[in-house]
Amino acid sequence: MDYYNFYTGREFEAYRFLGAHVEGDTVCFRTFAPAAARISVIGDFSSWQEIEMAKIYDGNFWECRVPAKAGMRYKYRITRGDGSFLELRPLWFFLGASPPDGLGDRRAGQL
Repeated sequence: MDYYNFYTGREFEAYRFLGAHVEGDTVCFRTFAPAAARISVIGDFSSWQEIEMAKIYDGNFWECRVPAKAGMRYKYRITRGDGSFLELRPLWFFLGASPPDGLGDRRAGQL
């Protein structure tokens, strides 16, 4: 992904970089959260236990790879500077799509 174009609003294929992408036996999770103190991914693949994501590029993007399969549910757990956290579904739910199982959890590998 072209980071400069992302920041200037000219990157129209960020979905190819951000989100959940199956890569062989793993899924690579990436998100953009500049104000987060910490981000973890939680889901079926970890019995809903946190797997910490690492900051990449300029520290506003986060990434981790986990042994998961397409179709597994997941959410991001975003920790604020004060230690409080929230769990968020990936962006596509805010764009009008229906949750696949009624719970509002995204399934890895679905576009």
